[in-house]
Parts: sequence; structure tokens; C-alpha cells
Amino acid sequence: MAKIKLLIDTDILIDSPTPSLLSRIKILRIDDDINKKYLFLMKKYGEKSDLIADYIIAATAWSKKLPLLTRNKKHFIRIEEIVLSPSYDIEST
Repeated sequence: MAKIKLLIDTDILIDSPTPSLLSRIKILRIDDDINKKYLFLMKKYGEKSDLIADYIIAATAWSKKLPLLTRNKKHFIRIEEIVLSPSYDIEST
């Protein structure tokens, strides 16, 4: 089993020119730790319905200690608990 190196936001997958990328991803389920971190982020950064998906993504990255690759860095840059991946070459993994 390959080690997970990165959490990829769906905006990357939608525009991906590489169909084989989908065969290389692993779906992560929301567990208790992700849920706790999600609730923490909502309390810390504000309960806004348009940010729910971003909080779930950020909580997952934080819980799994994975850098987040996203095209929407402005949605996540203020969340201190996560690391954004500056760039990532999907083809080289």
C-alpha cells in the first residue's frame, strides 16, 4: 500500500488532464478526529455555511498531517492549522 503524501482538493481533480490520476487516489472517510477538528475550525474561524466544505477539507488535512493541494489557496491561507502545498508534480509520484 502506498503512503499518502498529499490531500488533493476536488478542484484539482476536476481540471486534471491526467485520467489515470483517479486510479491513484484514496478516499478518506470522516472519522472522529476529523469531526473534532472540523468543529474546532468552525468555532475558531466562524460558522459560515459557505465554508463548511472548506472546513471539512482543512480538518482532514490537519488530522492526517497532510499538505493540501488546492487551486483555491485564498480559501485556506488563513487556516493556521494546515500546510498548503506550494506545488506538486502529480506525474512524478
